[in-house]
Amino acid sequence: MKLTFILGPAGSGKTRYCLDQIEEELRRSPEGPPLIFLVPDQMTFQTERAVLKKVSGFMRLHVVSFRRLAWRVLDEVGGRGATFITATGKTMAIQAILWRRGQDLRFFSVGPGRPGFSRILSRAIHELISWNVSPEDLERTAAVVEGESAGSLLSLKLKDIALVYDEYLKFIKGRFTDPDDYLSALAQKLPHSFARDARVWVDGFSGFTPKEYEVLRALLEVSQEVNVALCMDPAELLLKPDETRLFYPTRRVLEKLRDMAAQIGVDQVTTVGLARGGPLPGVRRGELQDALVVSAVDQRSHTAGNVPGYRVRDALMGSMSAERLEGTPPRFNGSPELRMLERWLRARDYPVEVCPVRTAASGPLSEEPAPGSTGDIILVRASNPRAEVEACAREIVRMVRDEGYRFGEISVELRDLQDNAGIAYGDIIRTVFRDYGIPFFVDEKRPATHHPLVELVRSALDVVVSGWASDAVLSYLKNDLVPVSRGDVDAIENYVLARGIKGSSWFSGRPWDTLDSIKNKAIAELRRFCEKIESQSAGVTARYLSRALVELLRDLEVTRTLERWREQVLKAQDPEEAMYHSRVWAGVLEVLSQAQEILGDQVVPVEEYSSVVLAGLEDLRIGLIPPAVDQVLVGSVERSRQPDPKATFLLGAFQGAFPRRHEDDPVFSDRERDKISAAGLEIDVSSRQKQLFERYLCYIAVTRPSRRLWVSCPLGDSEGRALSPSSIVLEIKRLFPQKAERYEGSDPPGEVSRDLDWVVPGRALGTLVRRLSGVREGFSCGKVWVEVYRWFLTGPRREEALKALRSLWYSNNPGKLSKEVARRLYGSPIVTSVSRLERYSRCPFYHFAADGLGLEEREIFVLEPAKAGTLLHLALKELVDAVAAKGLKWSELTRDEAVRLAREVFARVLERPESEIFRSSSRYRYVSTVLERAAVKAAETLVEHIGRGAFRPAAAELCFGFEGGVEGLEIPLRDGETLKLRGIIDRIDMAEDETGRYVRVVDYKSGSMDLKVEDVLHGLSLQLLVYLLVATRWGSAGLDAGEPVPGARAIPAGAFYFPVMDPPKREKVPPVVDPSSSLVVKNRKMKGLLVSAPEVVNLMERERNSGPSSILPLRYLKSGGVSGSVVAREDMDVLLEFVEEKIRELGCGIIEGDISIAPYRRKTERACQYCPYGAVCTFDILLPGNTYRKVGGLPGEEALELIRRAVGERR
Repeated sequence: MKLTFILGPAGSGKTRYCLDQIEEELRRSPEGPPLIFLVPDQMTFQTERAVLKKVSGFMRLHVVSFRRLAWRVLDEVGGRGATFITATGKTMAIQAILWRRGQDLRFFSVGPGRPGFSRILSRAIHELISWNVSPEDLERTAAVVEGESAGSLLSLKLKDIALVYDEYLKFIKGRFTDPDDYLSALAQKLPHSFARDARVWVDGFSGFTPKEYEVLRALLEVSQEVNVALCMDPAELLLKPDETRLFYPTRRVLEKLRDMAAQIGVDQVTTVGLARGGPLPGVRRGELQDALVVSAVDQRSHTAGNVPGYRVRDALMGSMSAERLEGTPPRFNGSPELRMLERWLRARDYPVEVCPVRTAASGPLSEEPAPGSTGDIILVRASNPRAEVEACAREIVRMVRDEGYRFGEISVELRDLQDNAGIAYGDIIRTVFRDYGIPFFVDEKRPATHHPLVELVRSALDVVVSGWASDAVLSYLKNDLVPVSRGDVDAIENYVLARGIKGSSWFSGRPWDTLDSIKNKAIAELRRFCEKIESQSAGVTARYLSRALVELLRDLEVTRTLERWREQVLKAQDPEEAMYHSRVWAGVLEVLSQAQEILGDQVVPVEEYSSVVLAGLEDLRIGLIPPAVDQVLVGSVERSRQPDPKATFLLGAFQGAFPRRHEDDPVFSDRERDKISAAGLEIDVSSRQKQLFERYLCYIAVTRPSRRLWVSCPLGDSEGRALSPSSIVLEIKRLFPQKAERYEGSDPPGEVSRDLDWVVPGRALGTLVRRLSGVREGFSCGKVWVEVYRWFLTGPRREEALKALRSLWYSNNPGKLSKEVARRLYGSPIVTSVSRLERYSRCPFYHFAADGLGLEEREIFVLEPAKAGTLLHLALKELVDAVAAKGLKWSELTRDEAVRLAREVFARVLERPESEIFRSSSRYRYVSTVLERAAVKAAETLVEHIGRGAFRPAAAELCFGFEGGVEGLEIPLRDGETLKLRGIIDRIDMAEDETGRYVRVVDYKSGSMDLKVEDVLHGLSLQLLVYLLVATRWGSAGLDAGEPVPGARAIPAGAFYFPVMDPPKREKVPPVVDPSSSLVVKNRKMKGLLVSAPEVVNLMERERNSGPSSILPLRYLKSGGVSGSVVAREDMDVLLEFVEEKIRELGCGIIEGDISIAPYRRKTERACQYCPYGAVCTFDILLPGNTYRKVGGLPGEEALELIRRAVGERR
């Protein structure tokens, strides 16, 4: 038995040393004892290719990972009888356990129903199995922790995990084999397998799990020799282990293996230290035991007993020569800067007597060239992540085009592809590299969560579980695997949302008008699937459900659609996507098969089956192999294993991302791991130790390339937050202080040599348009882009270019409609309402889209505030009519009578067809009771208001301008055109004394609104005053008769908003209010405008004290006057006259075709806030011609003075 450690820092040739040994052995004896090359799983394919570059073929060699070695051995000697459960299957099994035992959990009681929780527990159990921890170990540790701290949450957590873990072990016993158990079985079976007397090489690892150590122990026991290559400076062995040093992860591996070798009696343990180019770190003779030092040389010697291609400098056991070995390592042969960087990062951990390397501040490192002599290391700052990736793509294209690189010699690496401190670089890289025509392969396991096939299975199960909920059915129909057109799906969705279709309404009840046949065809396969399940009265098994799902996929001809998609992406030169579609299909079938095996043939609830399958689909990850040879490898630093890249682009090198800032594990925090360790249980390392490991990953990342290293960092993320450079960037700048950072923005810099790199087919046109847009601002577009412009106008893409170039003259200004078009849109005469005119005042385009084109938002069967307000309007209108019909006097109406009448009329309103939504569900029935209470309180308030004054309701819901109603306002416009106003006044109150007949209008509002003179000036609030104008022309013969008198004119007294819902009000403590007290109405004070004349105020509120009124928007002064929202009688007449003229002005603008995009803005209030047509007008203040029309800032008296002047000028 022999154990050999092959030590050397990055680039020293460890892998080549192993390959050379293997090559020599294969050439010497093609059919000898087996040779095993053990590498990480993601490295097997690339390692086999590297071997085949040295030999044309082999029979003895087995390039395997731990998992593949287990399969090979267990296939040979037995042990794979039980069904293999995949990692996804494990997550599904744990979900099934959580479904059945979730109620027994104490700490994780709310976890089982949360998405992804089963996956988190699956990872925790994987860790426990890997570290040989049993459920009993967890129980014992929980008892220890409980003894130290009664009621400890950690104890509850350990017991919960032990419960799930134990149930999982019972579940798989005799039925399945856990993937982690294969390693234990492998360790037991190795003595009886082909591996006996094998020679083994282990490479590419920086650490092992306890089960992997078991396998290595077994290999040491049965093989002739085990060679373990570790990335570590041999000088590390001169010092005591320290977790803060760079090579501590691999030093820990070496120590554990050396201890293991001593325990099992390995008779020979040697160390091969591969020398670096330049000075080898100084080592005193006799200080490094069991060492064999070799140095790579260009002129290889083939002395007998030596490793071919290497020269043994000192092979004496027990000593290492202190002589400095010269020579250039294979990786950094042509890059002094990279060699210096590697030595700098390595040397910081050692004292000068161990590694005599001077700092950059004291001069060049050893005898290397001065920093900055080459451009092997490039530092880049980009404006944002996309600009960073585009700069990377341009450099790759330039290197391949101008410097002779091949795409396969280039790698792009990040700390994490999909979550690099919150930035999804993977998606950006896919988009940009396709635009630049760069062949690439993303080395990651892609989630299948959003693939149409996974969405189809999920939505089909949701339909069954939810009982045909509309969201689930529509999700199914929107899937591209269902044979129904997008237009038909949109029509079905509009119908469903407008009518609240759900449950059996999908396939029973009245026909769906013209959509019935389309709907029946669209859901035919889904309905058959549901009927198969419902037909099993005794219940269904998982096997039956899986078969029904497969039959649904067959009925939908899913395989044919997926094959068509594969052909399309293959034609588009995207073999990776084609492979993805195939693998997703296989993955979904595997999930259904695993669910069938996990749940067995017992009857299960559909909900349980659905939860298990959905957990599997959520955990489904698709691994791909590189579809081509010459392509850029894109991957994460920790996972990817690019063999000998010449150039590496390290993106996203900013603080928090690289090195990554590790957070606590979602199951065990660092403090909890320390407590578990103190209790005597060994599990995985804490986030602190993982954080220390980040330094080693940084070292590996920057030392992978042999010629060029690109390190880039964005200045800010996609949301504009500033980002700081990574510590690795600072280290490089410290080593090379004169090395400048290159800035890359989103636009070309204007230099001919650099602008040429921007000229790529997929991006040139867009860049050209941006450059030409700067010409309008006085900037030069540059010589390169002038030539690009000429090429586009004379080349084959002329039409495409012209279409894009027209955008340079785009102005987001729709212009004006012709008068003829305006008449056809709005009619002649214009018949409109006050709310439409206010909409025009807010923004002419808003009015055009809503009232000209008639664009409407999608109708949805939900209770909106407007519907609730309409219900209360109807109830109060019915209340006023009921009082009149019964011949009751408002002055004599008691509170109890008002409450009884309000309840009666509200019940009648709820029976109307338009109130169907309030009867559609328990939730809406509860809402109706809330609205009933609001109506009752409004009735009480109404009685209180009327009882305090002389005004009495004279009319409710008075229509003007409609057929059967009173005459509307008719206002002449220019060119003989006329505008007719129509509307509905909620309530008209009248009062009379010796000075005349007074009228006020009341408009019910469910929200809080007020009437401001400034809004009247700008046409933003005209409704109340228009209603008052109509009311003054309408008149009345008596207070209670309610009959209009032609030609009579009442005196305008005021216009008010009456809140029918209690507005929110802050109280320090909950007030105790007697329902019969007048405090009930305090929050329902009317807002608006009234005449300040004493006779008017007396008619509105007889009894009053100094201070604020509880029903009117004014304050009574001690002097006898009033202040607040009041105007003089003559000013009220001026306001009404101004309103009439304002209507004429707005009407003229409409008929003249004004549809300008001119929203108003007042401080933070904007017309666009609640406008549903933003996607139509595309208003953007950055576009030419798009500006806000600013209003506001005028006190009420100043606005009133402007109105007086305007009316005076017109008179």
